[in-house]
Amino acid sequence: FFDGGQRLGAEGLLQRLREVPGTDELPSLADPAGCDLADDLAVDEIARHLLNRFRDHQDIEAFTLLFELTHDRLAESAGRITRQLSPAVDPEDLVAGFMARLFCDIGRRERVRRFLGLAHTAMRNEVLDQLRGLRRAQVKHGGWHRSQALPADPLEELTDAEEHATLQRCGEVLLGITV
Repeated sequence: FFDGGQRLGAEGLLQRLREVPGTDELPSLADPAGCDLADDLAVDEIARHLLNRFRDHQDIEAFTLLFELTHDRLAESAGRITRQLSPAVDPEDLVAGFMARLFCDIGRRERVRRFLGLAHTAMRNEVLDQLRGLRRAQVKHGGWHRSQALPADPLEELTDAEEHATLQRCGEVLLGITV
């Protein structure tokens, strides 16, 4: 976990998370024994709260903590997505794009139930959109190349048809001789 370029331990992050208003109501952070940041359900619950806090109160610190809390998981998820669908896509670009969309959608008021699920789906859809865009570009490019080709020469087509008919007659004669 990073803060100002210095590596923080899980305890430092947990302390900062507990300072965010409303996190005292979260069962995963209320446990005095500590929160297990390796538990996806606990991270999902905290991330959901941080995102809602950011959207409702424009709390930049909540968004920063959201990034620090989820970045490694999102990068891992993005890596799996790109290995499965398109190795040409950079997983870090997917994570950065997802977080940027979250930051820009500050006015959205719908609640997020599963943050990690939302992130996975959004990043997968981004890769699929990129692949569809690439396919459309290839089709358009192919159409452009076909439009640049010289038109068919009717004399050449007639010659090809005559040659085909001649070869077919020769084949029939050869078959008739061997039978």
